[in-house]
Amino acid sequence: MARYTTEEIEDNYEFKVIKRLLKKEYPFILDMKLTDNWNDYNSLFFVDITASLPLLREYLNVPHDIRSSVYLRTVGSNVPYLSMFFPSSYDKDGLISDLAKKIQATITRVRNSPSLPLEMKLSRPLNISGWISTNQTK
Repeated sequence: MARYTTEEIEDNYEFKVIKRLLKKEYPFILDMKLTDNWNDYNSLFFVDITASLPLLREYLNVPHDIRSSVYLRTVGSNVPYLSMFFPSSYDKDGLISDLAKKIQATITRVRNSPSLPLEMKLSRPLNISGWISTNQTK
């Protein structure tokens, strides 16, 4: 099995297309990087996505109140599920969970696109491992 460096994977055409598309379709996404332990896995490349909390709140129309701020301090800035950035009462209709599924579907859609030449594809699919929050907006 071929071994790759982080730089080789992140410089791959498919990786770059996915990253650019996610940032375009979801304005709260600021970055996508391989996880620190990505090479511990053989069937997938796991990535962490950095999201701007102010832009995510705006995108989801979630209020910035004391309750959500206290909650966020409790869970931290690195979580496995996008919905964990907010108290569960904010995701009653599944909007936040559905958004995460939609983002993963976008990644899969690029991977399966016939317009992506085989020689430019990664050797395995990308999958979201975690979410990192920031208060930055750019």
